[in-house]
Amino acid sequence: MRVESVSRITIVGLLVLCSIACSSSGSTSAADGGVQMSDTVSPNDGGSDTASPKDSSNSDLVSADTLGGMDTSAPNDATSGVDTAPPDSTALCARWKSDYPTTTAPNFQSAGGCDPGSISQGSIDDAIRRINLYRWLVDLPPLVEDPSLSALTQACAVLQANNDGPSNTVNPHSPPANWTCYTEDGKSGSGASNISWGVSHPADTISQYIADQGTASLGHRLWIISPGLNKTGIGLATGSGKWGVASCLYTFAGTGTTKVDFVAFPAPGLFPIQAMKPPGYNVATWSFTSSVYSVSALTSVTLVRASDGDTQSVSARKISGYGHPAGIAFNPRTPNAGETYTVKLGTIYSYEVTFVDCK
Repeated sequence: MRVESVSRITIVGLLVLCSIACSSSGSTSAADGGVQMSDTVSPNDGGSDTASPKDSSNSDLVSADTLGGMDTSAPNDATSGVDTAPPDSTALCARWKSDYPTTTAPNFQSAGGCDPGSISQGSIDDAIRRINLYRWLVDLPPLVEDPSLSALTQACAVLQANNDGPSNTVNPHSPPANWTCYTEDGKSGSGASNISWGVSHPADTISQYIADQGTASLGHRLWIISPGLNKTGIGLATGSGKWGVASCLYTFAGTGTTKVDFVAFPAPGLFPIQAMKPPGYNVATWSFTSSVYSVSALTSVTLVRASDGDTQSVSARKISGYGHPAGIAFNPRTPNAGETYTVKLGTIYSYEVTFVDCK
């Protein structure tokens, strides 16, 4: 499995964010998560692509300064407005158990060769439902599938499936014209999508993007929980490339008007422990982005476990872009179900997360 997010490639088993010079190592999966705002990326740190939020090449994208401030709270947080949060652990777990599973195989159908083909609508619906589950957990509104964007991502998928993905010389978000199955639609879809290789169901790529293992920028995750993202397209294809299968998720459709004070993963309030340990992945990195709280300069955060006062000081790094204002990412110890953790972002802001076992 492999993942890409037009920004920089860091393959972990694998997740990849690709910027201009992509480097990779062999493994079983990979992902690359879409250029931040344009098809052109530079070799910056694996977190944001070079284009600014107001890049004219993607003028429908919401700029960072418009993303802050929606009165939505994390689960059970009484500090902000829209009551999208689950009222209790029973409702939380009911939603998780209902929306996480897949129901339909992709069943890729093609005339052969470079025909983009199609996948089952049920598998697309599975992926949309999982995206919206994660967005609900962090108090963001749902998005919808746009069939015209799915056509672009299907062209992206067949292009990526018939080639070998990122390398030291090729950025899959800017595929060269000599690639097998190259088309302008495939190029366009590749430049505006998270890309995953080696994962056979589009819904499972969503969990891969959320975990973003080995991706310093968390670009794949941030696109999925971008407040401005309100529609997407999903494609998947099998092919002759070394990964055998590739999937694309369109991320440049940020025409939504949602404003939030912050987006945290895991979010304040009740949170399913299963979301930190989806099958096949480990969500080791926590994230917090905000247009209100200036936390990006922090170099450490503190977590306190309520049950025994256990305190850990954790290094923090700046993240930004991918549909978000600046924020931080940090890697605390693995949390336990039934425990509540207070996250202290210096003296700027603090919040509590209670992990619920939804087995």
